[in-house]
Amino acid sequence: MRFRKKVLEIAIVVSLSIASLEIASRLLNLGPAVYRLNPGAAKSSYRVSDNPLLGYVLRENYRDTKADSHESFSYINAQGQRDAERTFEKPANTKRIVMIGDSVLLGNGIADLNDTNSRQLERKYQSQGTEVLTLGVGGYCTLSEVELLRVKALKFKPDVVVVLFVNNDYAIGGEIVGSELGARGLRPFYRPSAVEKLFLNSCFFRWVSMAFDLFHFRTELDPYYHLDSIVSAVSDNNVDRGFAMLKDLTKRNKFKVIVAIWPKFEERVVSDGSHPWDLRHPNQLLVESIAEKYGFPAIRLSPYFKVPKGGNPKELFSIGDGMHPSVLGAHIAAEALYDVLAK
Repeated sequence: MRFRKKVLEIAIVVSLSIASLEIASRLLNLGPAVYRLNPGAAKSSYRVSDNPLLGYVLRENYRDTKADSHESFSYINAQGQRDAERTFEKPANTKRIVMIGDSVLLGNGIADLNDTNSRQLERKYQSQGTEVLTLGVGGYCTLSEVELLRVKALKFKPDVVVVLFVNNDYAIGGEIVGSELGARGLRPFYRPSAVEKLFLNSCFFRWVSMAFDLFHFRTELDPYYHLDSIVSAVSDNNVDRGFAMLKDLTKRNKFKVIVAIWPKFEERVVSDGSHPWDLRHPNQLLVESIAEKYGFPAIRLSPYFKVPKGGNPKELFSIGDGMHPSVLGAHIAAEALYDVLAK
């Protein structure tokens, strides 16, 4: 009886301690918010694709009045893009710019479609007979983005394709996700279901997992963690292959390409330092070298983000994660791209 009583006392103390840690973690907002794409789920804007280079795509004609702007979006058009409705036939005397990219272009965290980067850019061309179409899909790598352009956007007859390049585009996206992993909700690491549920529901466990990379959660979810090892493993296999495919498409379809390099928004500066550098060429990013190899001009967008005195770029220009743009960040990016395209 004494032994059982002791075990019960220990269990109560441990339970209260864990509960206290969980409450404190939530009050201090320590654990990051978690979003899963979950292709095929009722509340997901994504569906599984049978194209192994894509793995998943946005669901055509999707609507959600209570969208969280991460897993689900309020409006997806008939072509399966977060964009205004488009016709395949290009209107007379009209030029078309097609933007390809990942969740940065898609506008994760931006509720209103019209506040996204591509829509703000199109408004600047309102009286110039130019349309800006967007092919942003969360989690895509460069190769997946170009494949989506090939299978979906060439019928729109683009004049210019803008690749919005983010530092984690080196990490393979749709290609290794494939239909099987896509159906499981983009989980590249196997974990027991109890661990997945604990991560989703416990703020304290999320905090510890991300701090110490338990069960590879940080490797999967933090775009800046172990980036060097990701780049060394797949850069030639993904970005290079994607740009090679894109070059071939330009020859056969007669459009131009611009690579726009997305910066990282830190608490004090707007930086390109999160992108890997080409060790063979001082002051040149690896993506700039790969773009140069295929004759694509590459433009850094970082100089366009002017930080006011005492301002915090991470809070001003992103939704708080240093990567995905806020409405202001999307607006400045649209101004930058308008200037770049004009030149």
